[in-house]
Amino acid sequence: MPLRRLKNGFILLSFLIVTLVFLALAISFNQLTLWLIAYFSLGCLLADLLLWLTPLRRIRFTPVKETLRAEESSNIPISFQPRGWFWHLQMGQKSLFLPQAGTLKLKLPPQKRGLQKQIRLPLVATDLSGLLVRRSIRQIESELVILPKVARSEARELARLIQKQQVALNTGLPVETGDHRPYQMGDPMKRINWKLSAKSDELLLREQIAEPEFPILLILWTDSEELISYCYSLLPFLQHIPVELWSTHGIMKPPFAPKQWALYQKSAKALSRPQQKLVICFHENPADPALAALRRSNQLLVISTGPTLTKLVKGGR
Repeated sequence: MPLRRLKNGFILLSFLIVTLVFLALAISFNQLTLWLIAYFSLGCLLADLLLWLTPLRRIRFTPVKETLRAEESSNIPISFQPRGWFWHLQMGQKSLFLPQAGTLKLKLPPQKRGLQKQIRLPLVATDLSGLLVRRSIRQIESELVILPKVARSEARELARLIQKQQVALNTGLPVETGDHRPYQMGDPMKRINWKLSAKSDELLLREQIAEPEFPILLILWTDSEELISYCYSLLPFLQHIPVELWSTHGIMKPPFAPKQWALYQKSAKALSRPQQKLVICFHENPADPALAALRRSNQLLVISTGPTLTKLVKGGR
């Protein structure tokens, strides 16, 4: 870069010396040709200076709307339209010459989960030689919805553990008697209702209907970004399970908009009291007294962060 600036400076200095020479010759000999060359050279120098002084605020940017992942670098497309003339303008990693519209890719460093309203874009304007430099920072209107980080491997392991817990609770559940139907060859004799069959001209068999699966409720109630990431990543693996986000805006239920994940903040207190369920709660402190109400009327599985990756703490009624 210094070598390039030195080269450009030498070119500009040479052009300036040539201009001064022709101006001196024009004054000395007063010839039209010499005056034209001198005026042309001076005009080029003046145009270079005026174009370099073009206000950078005359560049118009289109508002940006993108959905990103937390803790990941991203390339954001930004459309622009210069409303002026620039010899050389650099925006991010893109160089622009003259009034040329287009789209640049701005590389953003990893961001935190949330909603970002502005993007900082550095602008660098130089003259034709590159010796004169002007810098500016533009704040571009944006709506960057930054979702939680995806923890796919941890979510897959959590889904396996939750399904295993559900199977354990469903094993050995009692059955209830439903309607009766006529006896068919191969049906077990012990299920025949002899009293009811005596009042009929055929053998009647008790229908037995298994209890439905133990209901599950998934609750996100935490300020831990790690647990928010786990819950967000877990949903594709457990699409049949009801989910509630206990936030400062109340209880949020599916389908979740991207902004809900970006703006989620933990509520100050429990927002409901589910009954007779397997409640899986993402909470940073399994010993929190606020979880007592959930433990009294449900099977509670608390998912919290630990020294390694995930720590499961099982509670009961």
